[in-house]
This record gives sequence, C-alpha cells and structure tokens, in this order.
Amino acid sequence: MASTTREFLNLIEKNFHFEHHSGESTLVGYPHTTGWRVLPTLVMAQIDYAATVEFKDGKTVRIEPGQTVSLTPGLAHNLTKVTRHAAYSHWSHIQCEVFPGVSLFYLIEPPLIIRGSQSRKIGQINHELGEVSTGEYSIASLLKRQALGWDLISTLLQSVSFKEDRIDLIRHASRLTPVLAYIEQNLAKPISHDLLARTACLSPSRFHFLFRAALGSAPYEYVQKVRLKKAQQLLIRTDRSIAEIGREVGHPDPYHFSRTFRRNVGLSPAKYRKQMTFHSF
Repeated sequence: MASTTREFLNLIEKNFHFEHHSGESTLVGYPHTTGWRVLPTLVMAQIDYAATVEFKDGKTVRIEPGQTVSLTPGLAHNLTKVTRHAAYSHWSHIQCEVFPGVSLFYLIEPPLIIRGSQSRKIGQINHELGEVSTGEYSIASLLKRQALGWDLISTLLQSVSFKEDRIDLIRHASRLTPVLAYIEQNLAKPISHDLLARTACLSPSRFHFLFRAALGSAPYEYVQKVRLKKAQQLLIRTDRSIAEIGREVGHPDPYHFSRTFRRNVGLSPAKYRKQMTFHSF
C-alpha cells in the first residue's frame, strides 16, 4: 500500500464522523418530483422505480428500478419519477466528515449510479437506518446507527480512491484540525483571520497559504461556507426562527442573513425551509 494511501486511511479511521440526518423506506406515488434543491448532506436512494435526475449543467441521467443514486452535498438536482405505479424508495440523507467541517466527499468522489448487489445492500442499510432512527433512542441504537453508517459508506465507496488533487489536505490535516474544530464550535462569534492563524500557531501569511493549499479557499470564504451549511441543516432539522438560526451562524442581522443565504443558495431561508419540508426521494 502506498504511503499516501495509508496516510489517508489512517486519517479517516481516527477522525471519521457519521451522522444520519433523515431517511426511511417511502412508498412514492405518481406523479412525483423533488423539485430543484441543494442539500448540505449526501443523498443516497435505492429506488424501486425508474426516474430521471437533472443537473444544472443540462445533464440528465436515467435511473432504472433497483439502482441507487448518490448525490454529493451541495449538488443542485431535480429527480422526477417516470414509473407510473407506486413504488418504494429506500433513502438516507447523511453527513460524513473526515474532521470538523471537511466532508469525506471533498476527498472522494462516489459513483453517481450504483447497480447490482452493491445497490441492494445500500437499500437494505438505508431501510435499517430508518428503523433505528425512528425507534427508541438508547446507547444500543446509537452504536447500531454508527455501525450501519460505517457499513453504508464502505459499501458506497467500494473500489473508489481519493482525489489526487486533495493530497495537500491530508498532509496539512494535523496542522489544520484545531482551526477547523474552532470554526465549527464558534460559528456564532466573530472569527478573524489573525485569531485562526494564532490557533494554528502560524504567521497570518503562512496560515493563509497553508489553508488555501489544503482547502482551496481563503479562510474567510471557508468560514462563510460552513456557516451556510450549518444554517441549511438547522432550517431542515429544527423549527427555530430564521432570526435565531442567523444568530447561531454568525449573522445577528436577520436581513443580512437572508440576503447572504439567498445569494449563495438561490432561495431565501423561508423558501428553502418550505422546499425541504418533504425529505423523501
């Protein structure tokens, strides 16, 4: 095994975090469409019906009954059911992070369509995750959910390697981990470039270079992305007011929060929440 691959796997083993946001086995009628949406989670659905998925670049992909579609966080998509009779979708919305604020799918590109026994296994795991998540909350259910999460990700990523152009993230991970954790835990507070540089024990210029090399964006841009992702999650998963969510992600002015959210997501917070009320695939 190449040293870089071993380093990557060690990183995942030590820092991997899985969270099941929602999911179940849903009987889907006809007509059915998700509408255009952008989710902060990975969407994985094994469907018992034919469907098409449209993307903003004009590409349209057809999914056949029994296949699984996986859509990475932040990917705009619109799924439309083709089969006219009711059929099941075994779906999950999940979050996978290598370490705080960095999605596993920043490092790895999962296949868009999965077929055969691999797809059937994903459907079964999704079904079990839905049952565990809606059952009694306990230590046993928590451990089972994490075990199913590992099984789901390992099934999804069979024979998939990490992105070569993300190698700097792996090499700099130990230096950036305290910074990424600080950002994740302090979204409601002002976060300055100098403060993050001190957290990394680096000069501001060196920190900026290292951060951009690893994550592909300046620290300020990254903080804004994490704030928006957190806001999306809170809008979907809670009934908190939009003003309260804005304050929790560092935007105390509700008007400024709504304007920033619309500019980056394409919808106002209120419209985004309404559109995401129905989670089924």
